[in-house]
Amino acid sequence: MHLAVRLVPRALLPNLAVTTALALLGLAAAVAGGIAMGWLLFAVMGWLAAGAAVRSLRRVPVLSIGPDGLVDHRRDVSIRWSEIESLRTLDRRAVFGPTPLLELIPKTSFTQPRSALWLAVLRGDLAVVDARDSSRHMIDLRHLDHTPEDVMAAIRANRDVAAPTPA
Repeated sequence: MHLAVRLVPRALLPNLAVTTALALLGLAAAVAGGIAMGWLLFAVMGWLAAGAAVRSLRRVPVLSIGPDGLVDHRRDVSIRWSEIESLRTLDRRAVFGPTPLLELIPKTSFTQPRSALWLAVLRGDLAVVDARDSSRHMIDLRHLDHTPEDVMAAIRANRDVAAPTPA
């Protein structure tokens, strides 16, 4: 059973609207009032709005699950089922609510180029705390066309196919 998981662009529109509005508010405060914090608000919210816009235009799968393993296309990481020690879904508490995550703990630490990790952070695909931790691989399950339960069901089905059955 192969599952290709994609982002749902419509789910990112509220985020894009709010960050764009706040960026424009910061720009107005900076230009009209000469407020330095306005420029900071403009820069941060503009970066977040740009990230939401880029993610909403992405049409390729962000996660592929198959009998051979799992591929996270956002970080360009391919993990075979035999390399995963444990996995689970969890909710990380964010500012406005829980963020569903898939946590993969490999048998050995990941070796990924630092530039790829920080590019994923700058694109908004990865949190800074997760980029610094090479002992696990975190996958954000927000705004996807499949629920976290569907993703876990596909993982279980594919791991069962890949696992050798005892004779």
